[in-house]
Amino acid sequence: MSFFRYSARRIQFGIGDPVAVRSFRDQFDGSLKLAWADNTGGTGSPSANDIIAHITQGFNDKQLAAMYKAKSTDDILAECPENFNLFSECYAGLSFEYLPSGPTDTRQINYTILADGGYGYINAIKHTSEYELYVLPLQWAVDQVMWNGGFGWACAYHHTGYHRVKNRNPSSHPPRMAV
Repeated sequence: MSFFRYSARRIQFGIGDPVAVRSFRDQFDGSLKLAWADNTGGTGSPSANDIIAHITQGFNDKQLAAMYKAKSTDDILAECPENFNLFSECYAGLSFEYLPSGPTDTRQINYTILADGGYGYINAIKHTSEYELYVLPLQWAVDQVMWNGGFGWACAYHHTGYHRVKNRNPSSHPPRMAV
């Protein structure tokens, strides 16, 4: 029951000590699926495929098997339906919307991380908040590829990149019941 789950885990607001973002490779154990989509039409340098290949380097077989390439963002939502407690069976969704095509393309990097609407647990002292465990390691892994992933010019656009975390809520994406 959702009420028991949250009443048993006490939320701890406050100012915690600064800590490094957890490693995506360590946090993503392959027990939950990571669905991703390339909505760029295959364009971009690095491409969405290049970024995924880079962040999955060193993954074990279980982690690699949990990676799912969706055709579109809508397919991510269909692959990762949320239950009535707003949790899915996915680690997260990652949708690439725009990646610059080369050094003269000054448009912003645009990708979206889709997180479960049920994420709400916060512990600023122990750093066990759901966003710290799931979203930030994924965001940091993608950003690191753009920053120092060996793609040369791409690092110049890191600071202009646009990324957003989309927390699906019941008003925009009603929960679907698995049959």
